[in-house]
Amino acid sequence: MISKIAKLMLLSTVMVSFGMLSNSFASVQVKKQGAKTIAPAASGSKVSGDDKKSSGKATEEKSSEPVNPGVLSSDKAVPPTLKINGFTLFNTYVVNQSNRTNGKGGAPVHFATDVSDLYFTIAGKAQGVDYMYRVNFQAFPNSSPSVDQNYIQIKTDAYAFRLGNTVGPEDFAIKDAGSVIGGAGGFETGAYSSVYNLSAGVIKMNDNIMDTGKSLKIVFLGPEYMGFQFFAAYTPNTAKGGDMEKNNTFPDNRSIPGNSKGIYPEKSAQPYGMNNWAFGFNYKVASNLWSLVLSGATVTERSFYTVSSKTLPINRFALRNAWAYQLGGVLGYNKWQLGLGYLNNGKARLPKVANMPLNSSGTVHTGNMHLGNAGQAWNAGLGYTVGAYEFAASYQHFWRKTDATNRARNNVWSGTVDFNIFQGWKMYFELDYIKSKTNQTTVDFANAVNREFGSNLNQAVGNNAGTVAILGTKISF
Repeated sequence: MISKIAKLMLLSTVMVSFGMLSNSFASVQVKKQGAKTIAPAASGSKVSGDDKKSSGKATEEKSSEPVNPGVLSSDKAVPPTLKINGFTLFNTYVVNQSNRTNGKGGAPVHFATDVSDLYFTIAGKAQGVDYMYRVNFQAFPNSSPSVDQNYIQIKTDAYAFRLGNTVGPEDFAIKDAGSVIGGAGGFETGAYSSVYNLSAGVIKMNDNIMDTGKSLKIVFLGPEYMGFQFFAAYTPNTAKGGDMEKNNTFPDNRSIPGNSKGIYPEKSAQPYGMNNWAFGFNYKVASNLWSLVLSGATVTERSFYTVSSKTLPINRFALRNAWAYQLGGVLGYNKWQLGLGYLNNGKARLPKVANMPLNSSGTVHTGNMHLGNAGQAWNAGLGYTVGAYEFAASYQHFWRKTDATNRARNNVWSGTVDFNIFQGWKMYFELDYIKSKTNQTTVDFANAVNREFGSNLNQAVGNNAGTVAILGTKISF
């Protein structure tokens, strides 16, 4: 019922918005002919187009895009023009941890070119409407480049639409300690997990369990009025991207979005969502040296897990549906910033019954996972900027019931220093202390899943603690 109402609301919004767009065209034409009619505009309203929690991160974030995409300041017609920008970075990791399995012992130094992004943006303007096409190529060394985002944006002074492979409000709307921390991103990006053995059952980073990532969707960005701005997105199937054909029985690409390796620890054995709805808001206010940003987002969907084989019929299991939500805020004073955040996944994407099979033979199943939850987390961060230097510290605590009695926890303390050498070139240092705990039942489940579906021989990790230092440099243009 809620899904049907939400669809009607979005459809009505689209129809009204395009009606306003048509009126805008007509008004502009009348104005050109010398009439006194003025094209309608939302007084004091605008669309921010801010796609990042913070523009100062060193590594890829949830949305990994430049700020204010496709916004043209002039009211004059501007033909479509091409703009190219992007970034790359190089990180040096040093780690010391108590659990050194999976080849994460030995020499303490590790080099990585973690990610390189290249954005091609074609933007134009006519009759008060900005229109834009963006494609984002993402490359990791020793792998083929891929198209990470590919979407169209239509924007007026009052509202905007994005259509294609892009992030939703559960990504770009949230402002919390992840917006304050610098370096390699601390808990926000989880870059430390490249060298740290994370305990089984723990969800890293700062994502909603039903986060849609860059799956195909429609995003609506409402007007900003008296500091408030509302966002909405609809994703038919979280496992669809590009021109994949409709197939809601089996996920064609489980690795696209919204799949947490904490609960289902292997990409080929993870659920997917249908009729995913995401809603978010921002509230911004500033006065003299003070500033405040409040944010929130909620996501719901119909979640499924599919078991298939070459000889047996395909079985699709319905999972628990829930309204997962996230709240955050950033308070600023002069050169200081304080960020706070809270995330609650409820029971999203958990099995409805005991021992739900993950493979066709039923030898790997979920046990009593249905009696647990999908996890909660809170975070806090403090930042200070002086000249070309940015200093920050953050903490995130995550906990989750893996069944009726057992739990998995993760604590991440981070300190960062960023030095902006020249425009487009920065160096950064991050020091993380991580302490993660789990239980033997969850370790056994993760090992069983890895043996059945895994592409490598990594062992599930029990309790662990360690320190990770990251020294990096980033070039952007």
